[in-house]
Amino acid sequence: MADVSASIGALVAEPRVAVLLGLLVITAWIDIWQHRIPNLLILAGLCFAIPYSGLHPATSGANGWLIASSGCIVGFVSLFPFYLVRAMGAGDVKLMAMVGAFVGPFGALCAALLTFAAGGVLAIGVLLWKGQLRRALCNVYHLTMGNILSAPAGSLDFSMSGSDSTGRIPYAVAIAAGTLSYLFANSAGLVG
Repeated sequence: MADVSASIGALVAEPRVAVLLGLLVITAWIDIWQHRIPNLLILAGLCFAIPYSGLHPATSGANGWLIASSGCIVGFVSLFPFYLVRAMGAGDVKLMAMVGAFVGPFGALCAALLTFAAGGVLAIGVLLWKGQLRRALCNVYHLTMGNILSAPAGSLDFSMSGSDSTGRIPYAVAIAAGTLSYLFANSAGLVG
């Protein structure tokens, strides 16, 4: 237990990580209550992460600007396809891009993968809480079957009417959980 406390303390002591954690907590809180992610918080994060990475090469390597910028791109690209099929909002995509600016391209990829896992757990939890799990599974079945039947004709449609939706989840919570998981795994030496 002492090793975990020391690891968490060392992790939060770094200004870059402390700012990222603060932004993630605030963003998740706002997303839970208002179902939106403020652009101002994302802009503030980017305005801190990119210059900090460039000015403190000891924490991000000699090419800090490049690492932060490429991390931003990887974070953005990892969630953008889900925005295109309307499975996620633009704020979620921009938040993941901001995370990438803090953790770099490899960290952004790892955080995105862990975010997907956290998002799945969060979605199932919310569906169970609302009593909508069966309806959601029926929606997935109908979307899948509809696309299997229409795929040979060259038309895929992942949209659903608003009446079929089982609700929205605050995906900033999943992004925060995935990013925190990556940061703890990285500080423990489990990932590079």
